[in-house]
Amino acid sequence: MVVPLTVKQIVIKLKIMKTNLVYVLCFAFITVTTSCRAQLMQNLNDAHKIADNKNQFIGKPLKYLLREIKPDIKMVIPGEGNNYKPSSFSFLFITKKQYEEYSTKKATPLTIKVMVKENFKWDWKERSAQEKKEFLWTKADDKKYGDLTIVYINVYGSN
Repeated sequence: MVVPLTVKQIVIKLKIMKTNLVYVLCFAFITVTTSCRAQLMQNLNDAHKIADNKNQFIGKPLKYLLREIKPDIKMVIPGEGNNYKPSSFSFLFITKKQYEEYSTKKATPLTIKVMVKENFKWDWKERSAQEKKEFLWTKADDKKYGDLTIVYINVYGSN
């Protein structure tokens, strides 16, 4: 036999349901807002957004900046640092062949130059052994250099 609930029991159950509903809605809101955020640089024309928001990347690991860049980085020019200058990466969105074409026209391709606090060694010998890979940015590079701390960002050139 089913025993009817008292008014007090119904009020308590409604409060619990209301609390649970609030938790579920908060969780859903947070999940949707964090997972639906677009990358800062959706295409090459958005490169200025990286420059405009560079302060949000200064002092942070390189991987945070790389996550905000959707177009494929097709070429990187590393700059190994020393006691007098910081190490750097110049990220380009063109192939080495296209870069050479820009050079003959004395034009500058769209480049995102990132200086990092820590010095690094770019393994030219190993990369040169792999045909046409010395200037290629890879997923392995993301992992190897992703924790380097950004100290400066500059965006220049045209696409």
